[in-house]
Amino acid sequence: MMIDPLTIDVDGFLIDWCGPPQAPPRDLPASCRWLPEPLRDLHRLVSRWPGPRPYFGLLNMRDPEGIEAKGRAVTFMSDPTGDWLWAFDLDDPDVVYDRELYEGWEEVDESLSVFLRHAVVQEAMCVGSARRWGEVPRDRLEDVLAPMTEVAFGAWRWPGPGHRIFMNDGLVAEVLPLEGPGISRPVPGFVEVSIAANTPKGLAYLDAFAEIPGLRRADPPRSLSETP
Repeated sequence: MMIDPLTIDVDGFLIDWCGPPQAPPRDLPASCRWLPEPLRDLHRLVSRWPGPRPYFGLLNMRDPEGIEAKGRAVTFMSDPTGDWLWAFDLDDPDVVYDRELYEGWEEVDESLSVFLRHAVVQEAMCVGSARRWGEVPRDRLEDVLAPMTEVAFGAWRWPGPGHRIFMNDGLVAEVLPLEGPGISRPVPGFVEVSIAANTPKGLAYLDAFAEIPGLRRADPPRSLSETP
């Protein structure tokens, strides 16, 4: 059985991955009251970890004061390069759209509340204490992901088609296919797996997969307290 995204406690998830809050939530100015409540609530939550690097370091979550309605689709987030954009519907704020730069908007198969949870969990790949990446044979994928359960998020077109998220209390894994429609450089029989942990020893179980090179290579941690 998959995890229902709406059962993810965003507040508890942020504390598990970032530690205790370092400041009270920031009050948004009255000029931001037109923004959807789930988006305002998320900005208040993540504001409790101020510093040179905010929680969203991979995805570019726009400052509430900088969000402008220039049409029905109101852009509130982009990918690290600005090549992908996400927007909510001005008339129906629970509807989310995405588009590649210079292309048309397409509706995302997630409500805004689910989408924002998806973004928070996705960002754990950047803020975790430890992270590993590898091209995993399909016949070993179930073993590598055994401690985790898939989250029933809708399909994102970024970072690639077939993107899936798995998690437990201390791990988050992102899985991308390496073959099939939309894959520019296919690697038949393999999937790309990135796994982050909220403790330095959280990935120790991957040492059992010595035959998969990337899973025994840990990247340097990226914490919210790091200076640029």
